Amino acid sequence: NGTTWGPLRKVYGESNETAHVTIGNPAPVVAGGRVVLLFCRDNRAIMVLSSLDADGREWPSAPVDITLPALGTSKPTWVATGPPGGIVLPGGRIVVEANWRSAETGGADVASALTSDDGGLSWSHGADPVPNGNEGQVA
Repeated sequence: NGTTWGPLRKVYGESNETAHVTIGNPAPVVAGGRVVLLFCRDNRAIMVLSSLDADGREWPSAPVDITLPALGTSKPTWVATGPPGGIVLPGGRIVVEANWRSAETGGADVASALTSDDGGLSWSHGADPVPNGNEGQVA
C-alpha cells in the first residue's frame, strides 16, 4: 500500500572490476500480475526482464534483448527507454516509449511506441516513429 518500504535492491547489473556496463533508463509497468521492466544496456540495446512474482521481489538472472523487434533495427547508435514507465491499455496491450537514432534515421532522434500484446514476452514497434522525438510520454 506504499506506507512502508523495504531496502533498495538492484534487479540487474553487469559491471565488475574489469568492465563497466551502463544499465539505465528503467521503464517499469505492472502487467499480468508481474512487473515488466524495460531498460537500456549501454544506450545501445533495449532489454526486458519480467519479475517472477507479482511483488517484483524475484527476477530471472538474465534479460532478453528486444532491440530488433522493438525498433526494427539491431544497430541503434543510441537508444533510451522511457522516461518514466509504461502503461497497460484496457485490452492488455503494454506500451512503453523509447527514443533512438541509427543509420536508418540519418542520425536523427526518433520516438517510438514499443508494444507487447502477450504480457511482455514479445515486442514490436507500434505506430510509425515520430521524427525529432525525444523523451516522449505515453498516457
